[in-house]
Amino acid sequence: MNSGPHGLVADRESKIWFTAAFKGYVGKLNPATGEVTEYPMPDPRARDPHTPVFDRHGILWFTTEQSNFVRRLDPRTGEIRLQAVPTPHAVPYGIVVTAQGVPYFCEFGTHKLASIDPRTMAISDGCWC
Repeated sequence: MNSGPHGLVADRESKIWFTAAFKGYVGKLNPATGEVTEYPMPDPRARDPHTPVFDRHGILWFTTEQSNFVRRLDPRTGEIRLQAVPTPHAVPYGIVVTAQGVPYFCEFGTHKLASIDPRTMAISDGCWC
């Protein structure tokens, strides 16, 4: 309750995934049973998961807006990996995955767009928009 859900996305099995910005977890809802599974952030600095999106391999990507991280969650294992955005005060907000499988996100606090290598988690420097 009072999780502050932000963004919804369905996986290939019709489970509904959401980010719980106020409570610091990613949630998975099974619509058939009503069961909610919580995936807490493994790093206390990443408090506010935001804007979930799946890539073509079934990996869930999301940002942590005020915490300045981009993260990925592997639903098969529950593992969450994070990468700090190198731009100070970037405020990563919104993320999409291209047809080539590259996640791009908005650095809302600096008016830049950046990408992240899906294998290495290296973040590009970003471009001014």
